[in-house]
Order: sequence, then C-alpha cells, then structure tokens
Amino acid sequence: MKLSQHADRTEKIVGIRAEDIHTWIDGLFDPESFDVFVKAGKFDGYNPYDHRKFRHCIESLQDAYEEFEGKYTREQIKAVFECHLKDDYNGYLPTREDFENGTFTEKYHEHEDKKEYDSILSEAELTEYFQGKEKSRKKEKKLTRGFIYRIVLPTAVAVVLFVISVFAVVIPVFRSNMMERKKEMIKELTASAISVINTYINAAENGLLSIEEAQLQASEQIRNMRYGEENKDYFWITDNFPKMIMHPYTTELEGQDLTNYTDSKNKSGKQLFVEFVNLVKADNEGYLEYLWQWKDDSSQNVPKLSFVRGIPQWDWIIGTGVYINDVEEEINKLTKNLMLVFGFISVGLILLLINVVLQSHRIENNKLRAEIGLREAKDRYQALVEASNEGYILEVAGENIFSNPTLQRMLGYTEAEIHDLNISELLTRVAEVNKPARQQLKEIYSGKTKSAKFEAQIKTKTGTVMDVIISTSRIFFSQKNGHVISFREIVHRDADEVLKTYNERSGSWFVSKTVGDICRPLQQKLEEEYIYTIHENAPAYEAVPLLENTDFLIVVNDAKEHIGILELKDIVKLSAGLPAELLREITDSKSVGHVINTLNRLPILIREMTSQGSNPTALKQIIGKMFHGAITKFMELSLKTVGDAPVKFAFLSLGSNARHEMTFFSDQDNALIFADVLEDKLQKTRRYFLNLADGICSKLNSAGYPFCPGGIMAVNPKWCLSLSEWKAQFSQWISNATPESILEVNIFLDIFNSYGDESLINKLNDHIFDIASKTPQFYIHFAKNCLDYKAPLNLLGRIKSESHGKERTTNIKEHIKPLEIIARIYAMQNKIALPGTSERLRELVKLNHKNVEVFIEMIYVFDYLWNIRFNNQLATHSELKKVHDELDLNSLSDIERMNLKNILSKISDFQLLLNSDFLGGGI
Repeated sequence: MKLSQHADRTEKIVGIRAEDIHTWIDGLFDPESFDVFVKAGKFDGYNPYDHRKFRHCIESLQDAYEEFEGKYTREQIKAVFECHLKDDYNGYLPTREDFENGTFTEKYHEHEDKKEYDSILSEAELTEYFQGKEKSRKKEKKLTRGFIYRIVLPTAVAVVLFVISVFAVVIPVFRSNMMERKKEMIKELTASAISVINTYINAAENGLLSIEEAQLQASEQIRNMRYGEENKDYFWITDNFPKMIMHPYTTELEGQDLTNYTDSKNKSGKQLFVEFVNLVKADNEGYLEYLWQWKDDSSQNVPKLSFVRGIPQWDWIIGTGVYINDVEEEINKLTKNLMLVFGFISVGLILLLINVVLQSHRIENNKLRAEIGLREAKDRYQALVEASNEGYILEVAGENIFSNPTLQRMLGYTEAEIHDLNISELLTRVAEVNKPARQQLKEIYSGKTKSAKFEAQIKTKTGTVMDVIISTSRIFFSQKNGHVISFREIVHRDADEVLKTYNERSGSWFVSKTVGDICRPLQQKLEEEYIYTIHENAPAYEAVPLLENTDFLIVVNDAKEHIGILELKDIVKLSAGLPAELLREITDSKSVGHVINTLNRLPILIREMTSQGSNPTALKQIIGKMFHGAITKFMELSLKTVGDAPVKFAFLSLGSNARHEMTFFSDQDNALIFADVLEDKLQKTRRYFLNLADGICSKLNSAGYPFCPGGIMAVNPKWCLSLSEWKAQFSQWISNATPESILEVNIFLDIFNSYGDESLINKLNDHIFDIASKTPQFYIHFAKNCLDYKAPLNLLGRIKSESHGKERTTNIKEHIKPLEIIARIYAMQNKIALPGTSERLRELVKLNHKNVEVFIEMIYVFDYLWNIRFNNQLATHSELKKVHDELDLNSLSDIERMNLKNILSKISDFQLLLNSDFLGGGI
C-alpha cells in the first residue's frame, strides 16, 4: 500500500492523515546519521539494533510516541501506527521477534501496492507434508511433442499467415495505389486536351471557324501536345466508327477503319479501338490495359494503360496512355526486398525458437531439480529431526501437525495421539515449576506469545515423571503463525558419570594464571595443549610447594624438570579435550547455524566442569576463547558475503569481552578500526565496514550475545573509525578529560584484537600511552572515578543489602568495578597493553612494582569476587540464559559472609593506594 493510501485510510478511520507518521514507519536505516543510538531506550527490551532495521513491529510504538510527542496525542499515534501495520500485514500486528526468525519479512512499499497472498498450503496439506505423505508427482518430461505443438507450431502458423497476408493483401494494395495514381494522372491530362478541343468547338459554334477548319486546327494542336519524362507521351483522336482522326506517331492509320485493328504483334488480342468506342458508349469515358510498342521503338512491347473520353459535339473520342511497366518493376523490386526481409526474419525466428526451446528445456529441468531439491531438503530436515536426541512438535495455528519419533518414544504416545494432544495436559499438576510453563504453553497455542525457553515437569503415557527443558521458536508457514516446540530431558548425573564418555583421555594440568617470567612459556604451552589440541595421552604435570605455608608452587614435568611457578588455586585438573572439541567444531564450521549450535552446548559443558570442581577462573578463559573463536568464524563467513576488505582492519572486543571476564550473560561491546584512506574514499570505506560489522554483530546476537543497549558496537558509525580517527578520539578523551568523559572512555581502554591486523592495535595503544603520559590531569579524573565507589559496609561492619521479599541482596558486579578501574589505571601508567584485570595485576607483579604485595592481594580479592559472581549465576539459572548479579546474602553461611565482608573491606585499602599515588592523598 502506498503512503498516500495509508494516509487515506487513517483519515477515514482515525480522522487524521498523519503522512509524517506513515513516512517514519516506512523509513529505513540511515548509516550516515545513525540517530537511533543517540536515543536511550525508555522501556524494557529496547533494542536500538533491531530498531534500525524494523519499525514495522509493535515494540516501535514507544519510539513513535517519542518522535511525534506534542504534535499528536498518544491515542492518535497509536491508532495511526496500528492501522498502518494492520493494512500491511492483513490485520496482524507483528512483533520484533517475527522479523528475527527469518520467516517473516517487513514490508516497505512506498511505491507499490500491497498484494494479497493466499495460503500456499492448508492445515491438512501442511500436516501431510511434514508427515511425508504428500502425493507423489510424476517427473516432468524434458521435451514433449505437445511442448513442440504449443510453442513451435503456433509460431510457424503466425509466420505463414503473415507472409500470405503480405502477398495477398499488401502487395495488391500497393499495386492498386500505384495504378490509381497513373489513372488519375492521364485523366487530368486528357481533361486538359479536351479543354483545347472545346475552344475550337466554341469557335465553330460561334461562326468564327467552319467545322472542318475547327476540327483540323484542333487535331493539329492535339498532335503537337506532349508530356512525360522524355516528352514522348501523346494524345490520339478517333471517331465512334471507329476511324482514326489523328495519331502523332502512326500517321498511316489516319483515315483508316480501325474496327479490326489490334496491336502490331497482336500481343494483347484486343480490338483496341473497338474497346475504346464501347467504353465511351457505356460511360463516355474509361480505362483499358493492353500491350503497345515502347514509345517510338516498334520492336519492344510493354504494358500500357489508356484513358479515353468522348466528345459528343463532333462524335470524336480522344485518348492518351502511359506505360505501366514501371509499376510492375516497382512491384517486383518490393517483392524481392520483402522476400529478403522475410528470409532474415525466418532465420531470426528459427534461432529464437531454438533458443526458446532450449531455455524452456532448461527451465523445465531446473524446475524438476528444484522440486527434487525441495523434497530432498524436506527429507533431510525430517531425517535430521527424527535423528535428534530432542523431541520436536511443529504447531501451526494451534494444531500439532508434526512430531518426531524421539518425542514419541520420550512420551510414549503415537503420532496420531500427539496430533490431538494439548501439550499443557502433559504437565504434572503439583510441580511448582509448571505454573509458568502452563501459562507459557497456553499462550503459545493461542498465538499470543513469543519464543521462550523454560523448565517443566511432564508425565509420560506410562506415568513416569520427567524433568525437561521446553524451547519454543516462533515460525510462519503460509502466512500462519506457529511454533517449533522442542523437549530436552534434564539428566541428573554425578561428577564421575559426566565425564564417563571421555574416560579414554588422561587428565592434564591447566594453568590459567602464572607469576614470574618463567611462567609465561608454561602458561602458553599448557593452554595450547588444553584448548587447541586433543590428546589421547596428555602429559601430566606435578606441582610442589615453593615455600612452606605458601600458595605459590613450583611446576615440574614427569622428568622432575623445573617448568615454572604458579598459584595453588589456579591449578585445575581437567579432562583434556572437552573445550577443545567445541572450539575445533567452531573453527571447522561451514555455517552460522552450526557455530550457534556449538556455542549452545557450552553452558552444559561449563556446568558439568563446574560439578567436577573446575576453577571459575579457568572456566572464564574457556568462555572467552569460545567467544573469540566464534567471532573469527563469523568474520570469515561474513567476508565471503561482502567481499575482501578494501584496507587492513581489526575487529576490537571491548570491556569484559576484551578482558576475557565474560559470563554467559555478557552483551556485546566492540568496535572496528581500519587503516587510513584518502578523504574522498573515507565514507565509502566506512560503509563497507559498517556492512561487515552488521553481519558480525547480528550473528553474535543470534548466538546469545545480545546487542549493547548503549550502542557501543562496530555497527555504529560512531565506533567504526579509521586509525587517525581513533587517535583523535582518544586524544579528545584524554586531553580534555572530565568525570563525565571518563565514564565513556572506561570501556574503550580494554581492547582485544578479536580478528584482523594486530599492528593497528599496537599503533593505537602506543598513541594512548603517549598521550596519557603527557596528560597527568587525566589520571586525576580517572582516579576520582574509582574513588566514587563506597564499600557496602555499615558502621557496624556489616554488609549493606537491599531487601527483595525474603532475599537480602548485594550486587557483586558493582563491587568488581573498582578493581577493574584500579588495574586499568596502573596498566596505563606502566604501558601494559594486556586487557584482562588479572593479567594486568600479574604483569605489575612481574615488573616488581613497588606495591607488588598489594597487587598480589588485589589478585586474590578480584578472583574471589569474580568466582562468587560466576557461581551465583550458575546457581540461580541452570540454563545460563539470564543475567543475575544480585547475591542473596541469606544463601551464605556465616563463614562465607565473614569472608565476603573482609574481601569488600579490602577495596577501601586499594582505593587509599590509588589516592596516594595519583591524588597525593588529597581525597
């Protein structure tokens, strides 16, 4: 529907045209301005990255309110907005999720009318299709006789009819027109000669001349009259007997009886002068075609056309004739040209027909292959679903139209029984977990809910109670709303059983953090063995105390050779190869879907490794490696789509992404840097990288790493800059530092190169360190930013908390932030480019900083708090899909609360050090 039609509709229904609202709804993303990132979200679930793609969803109504506030009332905006969407989507109001699942397409038809589409498949046909019962179709014949008749024969008949029409109609009409022009000419000439004779007739009648004298003078004057190109065409005169009165060339005929006269060679067989007399007696004039000698050449006879008219006063007949051989010559010439043209046309038509036949043949074959491919795709999908370890139901418009064998085995119901089953009937009645599950399923079958994932407890046909994870994904078939509902059983196993499938692989020591120069090669060596390769016989490492009553150990190999120094709590005995297998799968993936599917298995692995006692610090590194492995693969896939980059670039992870301090709930923080280009090529280059970044960020979002609500992403032109632009940006931040700008720059000081040219990052880091060293004021503002944090301890030394019903909570993430800032400040001062908080602190220990003991203590405090945060999220959300940084203090034992209080009190000591080093103890 065109914008004007939208406006007409709302004017009729709502009473206002509101063309500006319709234009805004159909507006598209502007990569140059990116205004959407300037506006902060004012409601839960606001996602600026979706907004830049879609305004055709009910979530964008909030944006419409903000955009047109003051110009229209909220009721008017809502009415116009919903009217526009319903007109475009047949009365349906899409959600943002509808556009994300790939089965629903937004409609922007500013220049085209909306088309109505009928359902392709009915409910019964959909059911039969997914049950594999569709009626088999006969293969299309490659080229049939009927196909020849339909294409070739009609074309040939059309050509023949065209040729016949030309020779039967066009050429005769052409000849007739030429002859008419000849007749008209000689008739007019004869009229001129008669006017001469009439002059003498009048003279005789008036007594000026005798009849004999008048006739003699008139015939002599007519004798001398000539016309034509060579002035050789003439007139003759006979009487009605017929007898020749005058002939300018054949004078011997004068006075002769012409009754039996024919042409000299009797070519025409006509008694010419008798014919002339008959024409005059009938109509006083007429035309006659015959053969006559060519002008004064008696040896050549050609066709001639004569016109005669009677002069009744004197009983004369005057006539003249013209040769018409030129008409025949023109006709022959035209015929020859037409035949030549028809020859070329025939050849062209033959070639065209051959091409049509070949193209039709190819189309038929492609159609056949496409149909076969569709059937194979369906069969493969069905085979994949049937082979899956999860149970699946395809629900469309409230009806179960397909279920796979896994679900049938899991529930004990037949396919027909599941078809008629309401899934909510499977839920046990007493389980508390089923209350939200029952409501969710109810909304699914009423078509009112989005995709979701939740735990439930169901009862099989035999009465067995089963804990499951139910996942629903919204889909559309033939313009019908539906869901794919999957069921995965929750298996409760102990730690030994979890790793039973990997019992053939021996354990290896993994060192996640080390101290001292000698530990760096050890860390690299063990990380490579653990994360990048799979061993059947992984080497074992042994750690012995460095000093009595210390947490630092000496690591030796099987030969008792000294390898390095590490901390006791950082040694994790793990099965070699578990995370390595997932990373290798990501590296070898051929599609985005496979990468996402692999990442979805990571939370399960982390939980299993946690149950084995794995250190969260080590698990944190695994999560980070998987995340950056996914970025690398997504980048490789995206580059194949958009083409090679025009210049060198690097995709930067920022914040917790860069520090490898992510949980499963971390959103995206990234940016992009590219090599400097000429000014006239800058915007074109930026548009390429914005397109590339869009693909990466969208894929990460689909993989479970949500878009950054604050817009700190490479897809935002504000953070997709050249090297010079980044340098200028950091110069502005650092040279003109304010408490407000520090809040913005904080996240950009943690940089990790996830993909691309490392030299660009090194150049940028060198610039940052250089400008910071020349701007001491920057460190003052930076330190003040950290000192704003106050430890949550009251005067009695107890932990402050917030009440949420029975829970008393404190936000662990907020307590970690000052440690991150302290490490960031000292890293900048000492030009340490490592992005991780623990890495920075350990590097300061390695550099034998004057406060080395404080930094070692800070490492312990940071790891303690981070581990509490990670374990708290694991404990509160079994599927690791929701953020939860609020720690319930009531869930801690007295000793754990005491330890946490002591840890939090240490942060104040670290702030005192920061105050002393950068503010001179003035605050």
